[in-house]
Amino acid sequence: EPDMEQVKTGLATDHQVAAHIKSSRAQVWVLARNNPTFPKPLRITSGMTRWRWADVLEWEQSLKAITNAKHGN
Repeated sequence: EPDMEQVKTGLATDHQVAAHIKSSRAQVWVLARNNPTFPKPLRITSGMTRWRWADVLEWEQSLKAITNAKHGN
């Protein structure tokens, strides 16, 4: 297992995305299916799907921006 504190560049597995957003793999897939703002995964092969870290981090920043706006920060 690679160190989870590694630099978040390139591609992430569902495990890595789940750990990053402090959620479960199942929840990552629910978000991917049902949340239009959540980054769509890339299908590498029939059995391998990855997310771009850049997309995940950008999504996270957009959520923080919304939260801050709601709280008047």
